[in-house]
Amino acid sequence: MDTLDDTAFRPRRTGARIAMTLLALGTASAVLTACGGNPDNTRGILTGEGATSQQNAVNLFADVLIREHGINLAYNATGSGAGVQKFLENVVVFGGSDSPLDAEEAQRSLQRCNGHPAWHLPLVISPVAIAYNLPGIDGLALTPDALALIFNGGITSWNDPRLQKLNPGKSLPDEHISVIFRSDKSGTTDNVQKFLSYTAPKNWKSHATGKVWQGVGNGAQGSAGVAGDVMGNKYSITYVEGGYAAKMQKARLDFGSGPVAMTDQSAGRALDHIRFRDKSFDRVVDTKHLYTLNKPGAYPFLLTTYEIFCSAGYSPADRDRLQTFLRSALTEGQKVVSTHGYIPLPPSYQKKLMATVEAANK
Repeated sequence: MDTLDDTAFRPRRTGARIAMTLLALGTASAVLTACGGNPDNTRGILTGEGATSQQNAVNLFADVLIREHGINLAYNATGSGAGVQKFLENVVVFGGSDSPLDAEEAQRSLQRCNGHPAWHLPLVISPVAIAYNLPGIDGLALTPDALALIFNGGITSWNDPRLQKLNPGKSLPDEHISVIFRSDKSGTTDNVQKFLSYTAPKNWKSHATGKVWQGVGNGAQGSAGVAGDVMGNKYSITYVEGGYAAKMQKARLDFGSGPVAMTDQSAGRALDHIRFRDKSFDRVVDTKHLYTLNKPGAYPFLLTTYEIFCSAGYSPADRDRLQTFLRSALTEGQKVVSTHGYIPLPPSYQKKLMATVEAANK
């Protein structure tokens, strides 16, 4: 398996914002940015759709793309499932997804890409937060087994003895636990369920995975939806990308070496150990290796968001716009994110991704 170089970075603290971001695209609705230029003088529009986890820095990247290269970026943040579907239907040039294509989707991509396979580029890596709303109870400690029991209805009260044992000295309330989950087809949901199936196989029912939630609770649309519901409702809990949980209470997770808080540093220690499934240009992360990592001070519950695109088979115009955008995100885009509270990804990681970009459409 392919791993990051030993020189992979140790990220610095950047305040409340926590994300290891190379590319963040999209808004809750379609975005089209043509800042400071006459649309008649542009090189056209690059279209994408998918994961809401990418939405927070779309204007930064779109501004760079239109200013430096005359390309408009239109990205519709509707969720991973919708993004994959629109990509496979040839509605958009690329899809954004927190999960790689499954076998059936990969087969369909051959038709969409004129006989060529689709590739994955993991441009956004951010920690997954277990966010909750318990007034006066900060630093809640949970194990994967306890989390699985909460999410499948095996633990229904905050003062359950099993939770109290994990949190000595904290007076947990005698209140019902309200689980909030993603109601849309979500790659974040898929990653959370994979994490539970790998780390708590005895307590996560039927080892359920996939983009549709298999646990209990009430649904909300998108990352902003679940975060908003928890912030507005006491005694609730959810899973959400770290960037959305900046102002929320976040659980410390015990991966085997004691409870670890979600910070830039703890996520970075896990990022050092990311592996790809193989040495091809199709850069799919080995999530089982990552999620079962047990290193002191490491927080391996990381969400990888992929840009999914055809390895070949585009029209010359789409090929040019897509590759210009990806190159820009790997170079000029990094200068932008570093000045806006994001953490640029390590050079060793960027080098691997750039090799994929340059190998595409040959």
